[in-house]
Amino acid sequence: MNLRFIIAYCLLILWLLGIGGCTNFHLPRFSFEEDASPRLPFVVRFLFDPGLPQATLQVDACGLSHTIRSGEIITQAFVTIGQKRLASVEVIPNAGRSLPAQAPNNVTVQLALRHQAFKRIDQGQEDQYQAQVELELLAIYFDAQGQKRAEIPLRYSRRVNMWTPELSSQSISCAAGQFDSEFEEAARQLARDMIAALPQLYGQPPAPTTTVQHSAPPVLPQPHAEPLRLSFRTLLQDANNNFVLEGGETLVLTIEVTNKGSMPISSATIELSGTPQLVQAFAQVADLPLRLPTLQPGETTTTEIRGRLPKMVKGGRGELIVSVVPTEGPPAGSHKIFAELQPAQTTASPPGDIRQAPASRPALRSAAVKSAPSQQDSADFPYLALLIGLDAYRDPWPGAYTISSGHMTALADTLRTTGLFVDQHIRILQGAHATRTDIEEALFSWAIPRMSPNTVFILYYAGQAVTHPTTGEVYLMPYEGSLSVSPKRLISLRALQRALAKAPARVTLLFLETPVLPLLQASGHIRENGKAPARWKSGLRRGSRTPHVIQIRQATERSHDPAALLAGLLGRADNNHDGTITVAELLHDLRHVAVISPSLDPKAPIGAIPLSR
Repeated sequence: MNLRFIIAYCLLILWLLGIGGCTNFHLPRFSFEEDASPRLPFVVRFLFDPGLPQATLQVDACGLSHTIRSGEIITQAFVTIGQKRLASVEVIPNAGRSLPAQAPNNVTVQLALRHQAFKRIDQGQEDQYQAQVELELLAIYFDAQGQKRAEIPLRYSRRVNMWTPELSSQSISCAAGQFDSEFEEAARQLARDMIAALPQLYGQPPAPTTTVQHSAPPVLPQPHAEPLRLSFRTLLQDANNNFVLEGGETLVLTIEVTNKGSMPISSATIELSGTPQLVQAFAQVADLPLRLPTLQPGETTTTEIRGRLPKMVKGGRGELIVSVVPTEGPPAGSHKIFAELQPAQTTASPPGDIRQAPASRPALRSAAVKSAPSQQDSADFPYLALLIGLDAYRDPWPGAYTISSGHMTALADTLRTTGLFVDQHIRILQGAHATRTDIEEALFSWAIPRMSPNTVFILYYAGQAVTHPTTGEVYLMPYEGSLSVSPKRLISLRALQRALAKAPARVTLLFLETPVLPLLQASGHIRENGKAPARWKSGLRRGSRTPHVIQIRQATERSHDPAALLAGLLGRADNNHDGTITVAELLHDLRHVAVISPSLDPKAPIGAIPLSR
């Protein structure tokens, strides 16, 4: 008799003995439940402290404030885990009432929120968001007679690393849902810790004699009877981006609203309240409350509300409360924005005058701006030009728009013939030397420090442009860009327009030779017909007779003339034949081949500025 036969014979004997000693026999089964441990024979009643279900937590998510509905997540997590691990769960709606005596295996657990945090640690790599998630609850255990048995703090602390592409111009959503998921994991872990303490405190009571149904979950004490359908994020920016709201300063409030429900939302409004000075700053410019367009399921819309503080503003801390209120269904809640208010400084121009604001670049990132030259040196640079042309891309794709080096040379030669743009005041960036960092360095460290109030600045960009198929935001492609890259790696046209508006030049002419394609979707396909048209003018200043930035965008995608947009400077644009070509004459010459934004008032003083002599 070999060893294998002996082992098999022994196993058969043990199996037969097991059947004889058991009234029931169950084959093992595989479980895919999250908590595969056997249910504990406890009937637990949750008693949530007042205010816990309504608790929220603000997170700096990708440049905009994101609200984590922490109270709803915590209460739902404890009930969900309890249903998986316990015989039965129940929620007591009103905290503070006396606890009646119950069966021996009934336990009441009161939960209070002690501490919650989602602390950002470091940006890390390009699209990595590193943060410390902290959550602390106090669990108070009562026995079946309502007597306190123990108080146990439940603590969770963990460093997380998430992929969350940032907003280049506060116009598209990053993966903000990951913040909710990470906080939910913290709540679920604390629920497991709470349940794990039950056998230690109460022993192992007998299983309940009654059959408990688990199909209908208990009703949670949530602030809304209906599931939330709208979520939104807000961002408040001042003209000089110093985070102090000064008297007379221009303000921009950005609100990004997303329909997270399964049904369209046909009517909703944005309402402002808080410090009267702040609310009135927007109310005198915008028609409040502001009505939102119809939002389809999953659709996001971005709204900008512009305002201006009165010159005489009372100093101190200001509060702006932004609310999104649908006509039907639960409200989306409110965001509170706090900012320091400061009276206007006594200067030659009001701090809200964007043309005189110091150079700033909230969305374009690069090395620190070098110190500006002295006023005497600045006067030596009345005409500057930065020419950017993409003759190649690091990761080319079929049909990518490129411009030859000869084309760029022709553009520079045209400027030299004017007699106003000298060679040392013209800078060219091409191909591998036209990365986003190179472009930002040339703009913020070379051009802007050389500007004075008399400077005429030409920025010419020739290369591929892409649009977000849902929001219509336009991005310019640097050397490292591609159709599948995150918008964070591209150059937001709106951010560029705003940065130019704050440069201390008298006028900036922004030339765009940019055929446009839509960005790739997450599925890897191009949406050829995006719902939103390209937003070419979202960052340009409107309603001014004397625009500080004039954008000239080539109407046709490709030109046979190597310097079509500047060709008028060679003499063709001289309408009155006086030997001088002005800004107004060049724009008039381009009216049939370019889209000019904003249009120039014929009486505007900058129209008489010479561009060629």
